Amino acid sequence: MKRLFAIVMCAVLLFGLASCRVKMTDGSFDVSVLTEKTAPEITISCHADNTGVAFAYFKEKLADDYTVSFAGASTNTASLLKAEKTTVAVCSLTQAAELYNSTGADAQILCVNTVNGVFVLSKNRIRAGKDLVDENIYLAGEGSQIDYMLAAVLEKNSLEAGEDVQVTYLKDEVEVMSAALDGTAQTVILTEPYASKVLAATDFKSSFDLGSEWASLGGEEMQCITGCVVVSRDFVNNNPDEVEKLIDDIRAASSFFSGDNSTRSAEMLVKNNFYNDAAVAETALSDCGTVCLTGKDMRTLVDLNLSALYTADPASTGGSLPDDGFCYIQ
Repeated sequence: MKRLFAIVMCAVLLFGLASCRVKMTDGSFDVSVLTEKTAPEITISCHADNTGVAFAYFKEKLADDYTVSFAGASTNTASLLKAEKTTVAVCSLTQAAELYNSTGADAQILCVNTVNGVFVLSKNRIRAGKDLVDENIYLAGEGSQIDYMLAAVLEKNSLEAGEDVQVTYLKDEVEVMSAALDGTAQTVILTEPYASKVLAATDFKSSFDLGSEWASLGGEEMQCITGCVVVSRDFVNNNPDEVEKLIDDIRAASSFFSGDNSTRSAEMLVKNNFYNDAAVAETALSDCGTVCLTGKDMRTLVDLNLSALYTADPASTGGSLPDDGFCYIQ
């Protein structure tokens, strides 16, 4: 009797749920809704720098769909993804490759979202890599992607760090910017927004784009990847619709910042603490390198960059080159 009562109660409960949510206009019930998958909460970890520009748009326009967190400048967002503390990590290509290799290929690049825009700034007369002889260059992070890029450019110009050129490593770009602002450094390597903040407040000049000079090592098709959007393979496999929507939204955000919206774009970046001054932000937009490269075009560019990085130092990609599964192909 108790068993019969329990069965009846379960039936009543299911009927109640159906009557609340899935009653059709003809009086029938669509019980398939009871097994519908709940959309996942998507969290995005990025930085308030050139790699995170598109996600200022997310904060303003897509706050109902995504939770965006701008991490501290020294935070490795790829490590947050590995620790399952975020759904999406916006990080450097070397960090993405290291993540891929350290997790048994449990990570994929959805798109490349930032290219070039790695600037050498100096108070001295520098116009190209060959002019760096006898300089003391301040940059963020020993073993960072920019560090490997600098080493390759120096080698191309028959220069060696520690001999012909001195390199001073600081924790992050905030510290490098501070060293430029307080007069400690004469030559620095910075991305946006830090580069523009230094140029606006000091007598530093923009000497050359390290990313472009490094990219020249890889041929005509090469561009320097400075930011990419990475998720776990499980997320890709379990949420195909959400993955496609995320890519479409990044593409829309990229188009917004690279289109005819410079005034509104600058205001958005100021509001989200990328810049303090809208005029500076508007001028710097073209130097942020905001793009959305996907599919085969992305994979070609990723392969070119990884090959150049691996040739410079295998440690830069985590000891080996990721295979074709590294890039998500729609």
